[in-house]
Amino acid sequence: MPDGGPSHWLESLVRKIDGLIERARATRTALPASLAEVHGERAAPEPEVDGLLAEMRISSFFPLLDAYRRAGVRLQDAVDGGAGAGTMSTEMLAYLAGSVYAFEPFPGNHRFFSSLDERVRLLPLALGESQRNVSFRVSSVVSEDSAWGERGMAGYSSVGKLVAGERESGDLQVQCVRGEDKIPPDAHIDFIKLDLQGGELNALKGMERLLPQVAFMWVEYMGSVELLDYLKTQGFLIFDTEYLFHGSPADDVYRAFHVSKKDLALSTGATAWTGFKRTPWTNFRREFAHYKEKLSLGQTDLVCVNQGRLEEFNRAIQCITPKP
Repeated sequence: MPDGGPSHWLESLVRKIDGLIERARATRTALPASLAEVHGERAAPEPEVDGLLAEMRISSFFPLLDAYRRAGVRLQDAVDGGAGAGTMSTEMLAYLAGSVYAFEPFPGNHRFFSSLDERVRLLPLALGESQRNVSFRVSSVVSEDSAWGERGMAGYSSVGKLVAGERESGDLQVQCVRGEDKIPPDAHIDFIKLDLQGGELNALKGMERLLPQVAFMWVEYMGSVELLDYLKTQGFLIFDTEYLFHGSPADDVYRAFHVSKKDLALSTGATAWTGFKRTPWTNFRREFAHYKEKLSLGQTDLVCVNQGRLEEFNRAIQCITPKP
């Protein structure tokens, strides 16, 4: 949290968001250069991804969903793309008036949905830009003798992904669909979460009809510059959150990142750590690629806020108490 205490932080936050709203009204289809520029300060060369939520130490979409609820914003339905075992889909229900449409193509994960709330609607399909059968590659599943297996997650996988090109032994064939074709026309999608191991862009292109109604999205980002371009053309403001790195943090990472968690045991059996960027990005695309190569950066999650619903974001964000 910046110096000055909670009151100072909240006042500064309100000014920043109010500035964003005015800028979005003036240029509805253009991403504001930065919160700093809105605030009358010197803008970074390419501040297309804003650090506001990273400064607040946002590492999950649940504080945001809770903030919308506390602000009196009614969120109806959601899409969970890459729903895994349905755990997050179930937790989303507490913040929604309607249902979660949970897309999960890996058959090994489907058994976990049998006992879930009926408002979690499993669609055993992959999200994409078009309807077709595609190869789906699962590089790792939870074994019975692992820590995750002992918790009853044997057979589960969070690393399946669609693959193009030559099919390999062990690849599955799954049905890929446009999300907007499978979601009932009377549903109102206010929130989208996508964790698709690189398939997020094609999934969004298959839900283009739904995007104007969305309040905000939580989208996994692994380095696709095309995804950034698409989000901007669709009228979303982009904020970064926590970053996940493979392995253990080297001594030199502390200059660039505040390390938030160490020795994380992933479902694959690998170890990871997480952190928040200490300073603003000067060129998000170039720096992300650099950290991916030099520090084994794996991913972050982007919060994508619909400019048409920015006033709601303003109300919601004021309901969050930033972490120190």
